[in-house]
Amino acid sequence: MCYPSYLRSIGFTSFGFTSRGATHAGIIVCTFDPDFRRQAQRIPYGQSVGRSQRATSSEGILRLNRGPRAGSLGPDEPEAPSSLHHWLGRPGASPAPERGKRTSWRDFIRSHMEVLAAVDSFTVEVWTLGGLTTYYVLTFMRVASRKVCIAGVTVSPDSRWMEQMARNVTLAEIGFLDGCRYLLHDRDAKFCAAFDGILESVGTQTLKLPPQSPNLNAHCERWIGSVKRELLSRLILFGEGALRHSLAQYVSHFHAERNHQGKGNLILFPEPADRVGEVSGRIRDRERLGGLLRFYYREAA
Repeated sequence: MCYPSYLRSIGFTSFGFTSRGATHAGIIVCTFDPDFRRQAQRIPYGQSVGRSQRATSSEGILRLNRGPRAGSLGPDEPEAPSSLHHWLGRPGASPAPERGKRTSWRDFIRSHMEVLAAVDSFTVEVWTLGGLTTYYVLTFMRVASRKVCIAGVTVSPDSRWMEQMARNVTLAEIGFLDGCRYLLHDRDAKFCAAFDGILESVGTQTLKLPPQSPNLNAHCERWIGSVKRELLSRLILFGEGALRHSLAQYVSHFHAERNHQGKGNLILFPEPADRVGEVSGRIRDRERLGGLLRFYYREAA
Protein backbone atom coordinates (compact mmCIF):
# COMPACT_ATOMS: atom_id res chain seq x y z
CA MET A 1 0.00 0.00 0.00
CA CYS A 2 1.32 3.45 -0.91
CA TYR A 3 1.17 6.16 1.75
CA PRO A 4 1.70 9.93 1.39
CA SER A 5 5.29 11.14 1.56
CA TYR A 6 4.79 12.89 4.88
CA LEU A 7 3.75 9.56 6.42
CA ARG A 8 6.54 7.57 4.78
CA SER A 9 9.05 10.13 6.03
CA ILE A 10 8.40 9.15 9.64
CA GLY A 11 8.24 5.42 8.99
CA PHE A 12 4.48 4.79 8.85
CA THR A 13 3.57 1.15 8.30
CA SER A 14 0.40 -0.65 7.26
CA PHE A 15 -0.33 -1.46 10.91
CA GLY A 16 -0.70 2.22 11.77
CA PHE A 17 2.54 2.34 13.80
CA THR A 18 6.06 3.36 12.98
CA SER A 19 9.08 1.23 12.45
CA ARG A 20 11.61 3.43 14.24
CA GLY A 21 9.94 5.03 17.21
CA ALA A 22 7.50 7.57 15.79
CA THR A 23 4.40 7.45 17.95
CA HIS A 24 0.75 7.17 16.98
CA ALA A 25 0.17 10.72 18.25
CA GLY A 26 2.92 11.98 15.97
CA ILE A 27 1.23 10.43 12.97
CA ILE A 28 -2.06 12.10 13.92
CA VAL A 29 -0.37 15.48 14.30
CA CYS A 30 1.36 15.28 10.94
CA THR A 31 -1.85 14.14 9.27
CA PHE A 32 -4.04 17.03 10.44
CA ASP A 33 -1.51 19.85 10.92
CA PRO A 34 -0.38 21.33 7.57
CA ASP A 35 2.58 23.15 9.17
CA PHE A 36 3.86 19.97 10.74
CA ARG A 37 3.25 18.12 7.47
CA ARG A 38 5.63 20.44 5.63
CA GLN A 39 8.18 19.99 8.39
CA ALA A 40 7.81 16.21 8.34
CA GLN A 41 8.64 16.09 4.67
CA ARG A 42 12.14 17.31 5.55
CA ILE A 43 12.69 14.56 8.13
CA PRO A 44 14.95 11.81 6.75
CA TYR A 45 13.25 8.48 6.21
CA GLY A 46 13.35 6.27 9.31
CA GLN A 47 13.69 9.02 11.90
CA SER A 48 11.04 9.55 14.53
CA VAL A 49 9.19 12.67 15.54
CA GLY A 50 11.04 14.57 18.23
CA ARG A 51 9.92 14.64 21.86
CA SER A 52 9.55 18.41 21.85
CA GLN A 53 7.18 18.24 18.87
CA ARG A 54 5.02 15.67 20.62
CA ALA A 55 4.96 17.75 23.80
CA THR A 56 3.94 20.85 21.87
CA SER A 57 1.03 19.09 20.23
CA SER A 58 -0.19 17.58 23.51
CA GLU A 59 0.03 20.89 25.36
CA GLY A 60 -2.01 22.58 22.63
CA ILE A 61 -4.71 19.93 22.73
CA LEU A 62 -4.98 20.05 26.52
CA ARG A 63 -5.14 23.83 26.41
CA LEU A 64 -8.06 23.65 23.97
CA ASN A 65 -9.74 21.08 26.19
CA ARG A 66 -9.79 23.46 29.16
CA GLY A 67 -11.15 26.37 27.14
CA PRO A 68 -14.77 27.50 27.09
CA ARG A 69 -15.33 25.82 23.71
CA ALA A 70 -13.69 22.47 24.22
CA GLY A 71 -12.78 20.57 21.10
CA SER A 72 -13.00 23.61 18.80
CA LEU A 73 -9.85 25.00 17.24
CA GLY A 74 -8.95 28.46 16.11
CA PRO A 75 -9.60 29.80 12.62
CA ASP A 76 -6.09 28.91 11.47
CA GLU A 77 -6.02 25.44 13.07
CA PRO A 78 -7.76 22.47 11.41
CA GLU A 79 -9.75 19.98 13.47
CA ALA A 80 -8.04 16.79 14.59
CA PRO A 81 -10.67 14.59 16.25
CA SER A 82 -8.36 11.61 16.62
CA SER A 83 -5.67 13.71 18.27
CA LEU A 84 -8.18 15.09 20.75
CA HIS A 85 -9.46 11.61 21.53
CA HIS A 86 -5.91 10.33 22.07
CA TRP A 87 -4.72 13.09 24.39
CA LEU A 88 -7.91 13.63 26.37
CA GLY A 89 -7.71 10.05 27.59
CA ARG A 90 -4.35 10.69 29.26
CA PRO A 91 -4.03 11.56 32.99
CA GLY A 92 -4.31 15.24 33.78
CA ALA A 93 -6.73 16.07 30.97
CA SER A 94 -9.50 17.54 33.08
CA PRO A 95 -12.93 17.82 31.48
CA ALA A 96 -14.05 21.11 30.02
CA PRO A 97 -16.55 23.12 32.09
CA GLU A 98 -19.33 22.83 29.51
CA ARG A 99 -18.84 19.25 28.31
CA GLY A 100 -21.19 17.81 30.94
CA LYS A 101 -23.99 20.18 29.89
CA ARG A 102 -24.36 18.70 26.42
CA THR A 103 -27.08 16.12 25.88
CA SER A 104 -27.28 13.83 22.88
CA TRP A 105 -30.55 13.45 21.02
CA ARG A 106 -30.80 9.79 22.06
CA ASP A 107 -30.39 10.69 25.73
CA PHE A 108 -32.99 13.44 25.42
CA ILE A 109 -35.53 11.02 23.92
CA ARG A 110 -34.90 8.41 26.60
CA SER A 111 -35.05 10.81 29.53
CA HIS A 112 -38.28 12.51 28.35
CA MET A 113 -40.00 9.48 26.85
CA GLU A 114 -43.05 9.60 29.12
CA VAL A 115 -43.85 13.25 28.39
CA LEU A 116 -42.82 13.28 24.74
CA ALA A 117 -45.12 13.20 21.72
CA ALA A 118 -44.60 13.48 17.98
CA VAL A 119 -46.74 14.73 15.12
CA ASP A 120 -46.47 14.34 11.37
CA SER A 121 -48.70 14.26 8.31
CA PHE A 122 -48.90 12.15 5.19
CA THR A 123 -50.92 12.19 1.99
CA VAL A 124 -53.32 9.65 0.50
CA GLU A 125 -54.72 9.62 -3.03
CA VAL A 126 -58.48 9.00 -2.99
CA TRP A 127 -60.96 8.74 -5.88
CA THR A 128 -63.86 11.18 -5.60
CA LEU A 129 -66.52 12.55 -7.96
CA GLY A 130 -64.03 15.24 -8.95
CA GLY A 131 -61.36 12.71 -9.84
CA LEU A 132 -58.22 11.70 -7.96
CA THR A 133 -57.93 13.88 -4.85
CA THR A 134 -55.08 14.26 -2.38
CA TYR A 135 -56.07 14.02 1.27
CA TYR A 136 -53.82 15.08 4.14
CA VAL A 137 -53.84 13.00 7.33
CA LEU A 138 -52.54 14.53 10.57
CA THR A 139 -51.39 11.97 13.13
CA PHE A 140 -50.05 12.27 16.68
CA MET A 141 -48.14 9.67 18.70
CA ARG A 142 -47.19 9.32 22.35
CA VAL A 143 -43.63 8.07 22.07
CA ALA A 144 -43.47 6.01 25.27
CA SER A 145 -46.63 3.98 24.71
CA ARG A 146 -46.70 4.21 20.87
CA LYS A 147 -50.36 5.21 21.13
CA VAL A 148 -51.55 6.84 17.92
CA CYS A 149 -54.28 9.38 17.25
CA ILE A 150 -55.60 10.35 13.81
CA ALA A 151 -56.33 13.99 14.54
CA GLY A 152 -57.93 14.88 11.24
CA VAL A 153 -58.30 14.29 7.51
CA THR A 154 -58.69 17.15 5.04
CA VAL A 155 -57.96 18.25 1.49
CA SER A 156 -56.89 21.73 2.60
CA PRO A 157 -54.66 21.82 5.70
CA ASP A 158 -54.63 25.61 6.12
CA SER A 159 -53.74 27.50 9.28
CA ARG A 160 -57.31 27.59 10.62
CA TRP A 161 -57.66 23.83 10.31
CA MET A 162 -54.30 23.30 12.03
CA GLU A 163 -55.33 25.62 14.86
CA GLN A 164 -58.50 23.60 15.40
CA MET A 165 -56.51 20.35 15.45
CA ALA A 166 -54.23 21.84 18.09
CA ARG A 167 -57.24 22.77 20.22
CA ASN A 168 -58.72 19.29 19.89
CA VAL A 169 -55.60 17.45 21.10
CA THR A 170 -54.97 19.84 24.01
CA LEU A 171 -58.38 19.68 25.67
CA ALA A 172 -58.03 19.41 29.44
CA GLU A 173 -58.12 15.83 30.75
CA ILE A 174 -59.45 14.30 27.51
CA GLY A 175 -57.04 15.71 24.92
CA PHE A 176 -54.55 13.30 23.39
CA LEU A 177 -51.63 15.52 24.47
CA ASP A 178 -52.82 15.95 28.04
CA GLY A 179 -49.76 15.74 30.30
CA CYS A 180 -47.33 16.04 27.39
CA ARG A 181 -44.43 18.49 27.79
CA TYR A 182 -42.69 18.24 24.41
CA LEU A 183 -43.96 17.78 20.86
CA LEU A 184 -41.67 16.94 17.95
CA HIS A 185 -42.48 18.04 14.43
CA ASP A 186 -40.61 18.85 11.25
CA ARG A 187 -40.40 22.19 9.45
CA ASP A 188 -43.42 21.65 7.23
CA ALA A 189 -45.24 24.93 6.56
CA LYS A 190 -48.45 23.36 7.89
CA PHE A 191 -47.05 23.62 11.43
CA CYS A 192 -47.59 27.36 11.58
CA ALA A 193 -46.85 29.78 14.40
CA ALA A 194 -50.48 29.71 15.57
CA PHE A 195 -50.34 25.90 15.87
CA ASP A 196 -47.21 26.13 18.04
CA GLY A 197 -48.70 28.99 20.05
CA ILE A 198 -51.80 27.04 21.07
CA LEU A 199 -49.70 24.09 22.19
CA GLU A 200 -47.27 26.25 24.16
CA SER A 201 -50.15 28.08 25.86
CA VAL A 202 -51.10 24.82 27.61
CA GLY A 203 -47.52 23.95 28.58
CA THR A 204 -46.49 21.79 25.62
CA GLN A 205 -43.22 22.97 24.13
CA THR A 206 -42.84 22.36 20.39
CA LEU A 207 -39.44 21.24 19.12
CA LYS A 208 -38.72 21.89 15.45
CA LEU A 209 -36.41 19.30 13.96
CA PRO A 210 -33.54 20.22 11.64
CA PRO A 211 -34.28 20.16 7.90
CA GLN A 212 -34.28 16.75 6.21
CA SER A 213 -33.87 14.76 9.43
CA PRO A 214 -36.71 12.18 9.57
CA ASN A 215 -34.50 9.93 11.71
CA LEU A 216 -34.97 12.34 14.63
CA ASN A 217 -38.70 11.61 14.54
CA ALA A 218 -38.20 7.92 13.91
CA HIS A 219 -41.16 6.56 15.89
CA CYS A 220 -43.75 8.64 14.06
CA GLU A 221 -42.06 8.03 10.71
CA ARG A 222 -42.14 4.29 11.39
CA TRP A 223 -45.87 4.47 12.07
CA ILE A 224 -46.50 6.29 8.79
CA GLY A 225 -44.41 3.73 6.92
CA SER A 226 -46.38 0.88 8.52
CA VAL A 227 -49.80 2.29 7.67
CA LYS A 228 -48.74 2.88 4.08
CA ARG A 229 -47.20 -0.56 3.55
CA GLU A 230 -49.77 -2.64 5.42
CA LEU A 231 -52.93 -0.73 4.49
CA LEU A 232 -52.95 2.15 2.03
CA SER A 233 -50.74 0.56 -0.63
CA ARG A 234 -53.18 -2.39 -0.81
CA LEU A 235 -56.41 -0.43 -1.17
CA ILE A 236 -58.09 1.69 -3.82
CA LEU A 237 -60.15 4.18 -1.85
CA PHE A 238 -63.34 5.81 -3.10
CA GLY A 239 -64.41 8.81 -1.06
CA GLU A 240 -63.35 10.34 2.22
CA GLY A 241 -65.56 7.98 4.19
CA ALA A 242 -63.65 4.95 2.94
CA LEU A 243 -60.37 6.59 3.96
CA ARG A 244 -61.59 7.42 7.46
CA HIS A 245 -63.02 3.94 7.98
CA SER A 246 -59.82 2.25 6.80
CA LEU A 247 -57.63 4.39 9.05
CA ALA A 248 -59.88 3.78 12.07
CA GLN A 249 -59.74 0.02 11.51
CA TYR A 250 -55.97 0.06 11.18
CA VAL A 251 -55.51 2.15 14.35
CA SER A 252 -57.61 -0.38 16.29
CA HIS A 253 -55.53 -3.21 14.81
CA PHE A 254 -52.31 -1.31 15.57
CA HIS A 255 -53.21 -0.84 19.23
CA ALA A 256 -54.87 -4.12 20.20
CA GLU A 257 -53.86 -6.78 17.67
CA ARG A 258 -50.45 -6.05 16.17
CA ASN A 259 -47.13 -7.05 17.70
CA HIS A 260 -44.48 -4.33 17.99
CA GLN A 261 -40.83 -5.17 17.64
CA GLY A 262 -39.72 -2.02 19.47
CA LYS A 263 -41.80 -3.06 22.52
CA GLY A 264 -40.47 -6.61 22.77
CA ASN A 265 -42.91 -8.07 20.21
CA LEU A 266 -45.81 -7.37 22.57
CA ILE A 267 -49.26 -6.01 21.81
CA LEU A 268 -49.63 -2.45 23.04
CA PHE A 269 -53.15 -2.51 24.49
CA PRO A 270 -54.54 -6.06 24.33
CA GLU A 271 -58.21 -6.69 25.01
CA PRO A 272 -58.84 -8.93 28.05
CA ALA A 273 -61.36 -10.96 26.05
CA ASP A 274 -58.67 -11.92 23.55
CA ARG A 275 -56.75 -13.86 26.24
CA VAL A 276 -53.37 -12.89 24.81
CA GLY A 277 -50.66 -15.30 25.99
CA GLU A 278 -53.02 -18.12 26.92
CA VAL A 279 -52.21 -21.62 25.68
CA SER A 280 -55.62 -23.22 26.14
CA GLY A 281 -58.77 -22.69 24.11
CA ARG A 282 -59.77 -22.89 20.51
CA ILE A 283 -57.92 -20.61 18.08
CA ARG A 284 -60.14 -18.04 16.43
CA ASP A 285 -59.50 -15.56 13.61
CA ARG A 286 -60.66 -11.94 13.55
CA GLU A 287 -60.67 -10.13 10.21
CA ARG A 288 -60.73 -6.43 9.41
CA LEU A 289 -61.27 -4.82 6.02
CA GLY A 290 -62.22 -8.06 4.35
CA GLY A 291 -59.28 -10.05 5.65
CA LEU A 292 -56.58 -7.47 4.88
CA LEU A 293 -55.84 -7.30 8.61
CA ARG A 294 -56.00 -10.51 10.62
CA PHE A 295 -55.62 -11.37 14.29
CA TYR A 296 -55.56 -14.83 15.90
CA TYR A 297 -56.61 -15.37 19.50
CA ARG A 298 -57.80 -18.15 21.78
CA GLU A 299 -61.44 -18.46 22.64
CA ALA A 300 -62.40 -18.81 26.27
CA ALA A 301 -63.38 -22.35 27.28
